[in-house]
Amino acid sequence: MDAAFTFSNSIVSDIVSPMSSVDYDLNTMLWFQQVIARGGTVSLTRRRLVDALIVTLKSLGVWSKLDRLWLLANENTTAAAIDIIALTALTPIGAPVFTTDRGYASAGTGSYIRTNVDVSVVSGLNFQAASACDFAWSVDDAAVSGPIIAAEVNAFNDIYPAFTDGHLYWRINDQNGDVSPAPLNAHCQGLWCATNTGLNETLYRNGASFSTGTIVANVLPSGSITILTRVTGAAGDTFTANCACAGFGGFLTATDALNLYNTLRTYMTAIGVP
Repeated sequence: MDAAFTFSNSIVSDIVSPMSSVDYDLNTMLWFQQVIARGGTVSLTRRRLVDALIVTLKSLGVWSKLDRLWLLANENTTAAAIDIIALTALTPIGAPVFTTDRGYASAGTGSYIRTNVDVSVVSGLNFQAASACDFAWSVDDAAVSGPIIAAEVNAFNDIYPAFTDGHLYWRINDQNGDVSPAPLNAHCQGLWCATNTGLNETLYRNGASFSTGTIVANVLPSGSITILTRVTGAAGDTFTANCACAGFGGFLTATDALNLYNTLRTYMTAIGVP
């Protein structure tokens, strides 16, 4: 039986014993209740970790700028599937491989994750043509052929952290892509976060600026945001390393990008992600 709950404004208490309780932010409670309702489980330890992440992102002013955040590195596929912000569920396509507390990796061509969010259609998003971010965390340090996050229909959004030619390719709501020097050690481990100000775009690696570019023309991607591949145009490009989290939202400042990384780093360290 799941623990009892009492409500007090935006805080929920998870009664662990008659002598102790854990107070959760309402968003934490809504997330793990959604996971449980869909047949998954969330341990008490994981609830506390996710709650700390949510509370920290709120205190730093990052939470309100995000639209979606999936913690793919989780205890089970149901918990990995539910976004902690809007409670929307993603769909694994073509049997990507799930590893507990490491996330998903593509199994090859046609194997990826569909977020089921078309940013050109869904209203009320922070993610706009001239103000946007998307991000994803690679667990593994390996050169791979595909993007860790991309757009389903057009090529205006994608992050290829370590393409097999040794370069990094990326863009965010831009008709033209950016080619960067090879990542450190020609590999892709860490959090990659691309931001768009309307005039310029910046790619951060682990909270530090890694590459910059000038926007040629701001264009919203169409179709679902996808993880581990691009569905059209370069469908054979797949990200076969583990992806621990992914999300998107409005423009993040350099401070926001660093705060996002540090907060996620705390969560990842707690579950053993290098």
